[in-house]
Amino acid sequence: MHVKDCFGVCGGHSMEDICGVCNGPGILPGRCDCKGRKLDCAGTCGGKKVKDVCKVCGGEGVLPGKCDCEGNVEGCDGVCNSGLVLDECNLCGGTGIPDGNCDCNGNTLNCKFECGG
Repeated sequence: MHVKDCFGVCGGHSMEDICGVCNGPGILPGRCDCKGRKLDCAGTCGGKKVKDVCKVCGGEGVLPGKCDCEGNVEGCDGVCNSGLVLDECNLCGGTGIPDGNCDCNGNTLNCKFECGG
């Protein structure tokens, strides 16, 4: 007794693949299911997660207040990880109030110990 294959051929050898297609290719290379979906970076079939600029799956990229993926911060000079900060006189990378002065305007103490008086 001969059995019909999936094309209806008596004694034929065609079979349905895993996707239910007669003599089909099955799940295609690079795909994760019969619908042709791909794995996302988290390994979810048909998922939407992608790697951000920092190569983190589902990440947020460079975080607020940071200037690169390593978490460095931008200096007051606008350069990432320069380490420069504003001093007490509001100068980028400055050394603060100069020796002998009592403020950032170049004033000195008078004999009554008043700044700029």
